[in-house]
Amino acid sequence: MSKTHKHILIVEDDQPLAHVLSLKIEAAGLIPLICEDGGEVIGFLEKYPIGLVVLDIILPTKNGFEVLEELRNRSKVPPIVVWSNLEQEEDRDRARKLGIKDYFYKTKVSLTELLDYIVGHVSK
Repeated sequence: MSKTHKHILIVEDDQPLAHVLSLKIEAAGLIPLICEDGGEVIGFLEKYPIGLVVLDIILPTKNGFEVLEELRNRSKVPPIVVWSNLEQEEDRDRARKLGIKDYFYKTKVSLTELLDYIVGHVSK
C-alpha cells in the first residue's frame, strides 16, 4: 500500500463515534482524518491524499447526498462508503446512483466489521 492511500476521511458529526472509529483506523496503521460537516469534504480532498471516505448522510450544513452530488463532477475522487442510520432502500439506491462503493447501516454493521472493510479496501 502506498503512503498516499493511507489517509481515511471520516465524515461524521457524532464526535464520540468518529473518535472511536479514528482510534481503530489508527491502530490498523492507517491515518484517520475527521471531518464533522459535509461542507468541509472538498477542502480535505484537496489537502490530503485520501484512500477512502467513510461518509454519513445526516450532517450539518451539507448532507451526504449533497456531498456526493458535488463530488460526482470531480475528476479524482477516492472510493466512498456510506455509513448511516438511514436504512430506507431508496436512500441506499440514491447513494449508489451517486457513485458510492458501498453502503452500511450503523445499526447493522459493527465498528470492527467496518474497520475490516476499510483495511481490506485500502490494502488492495
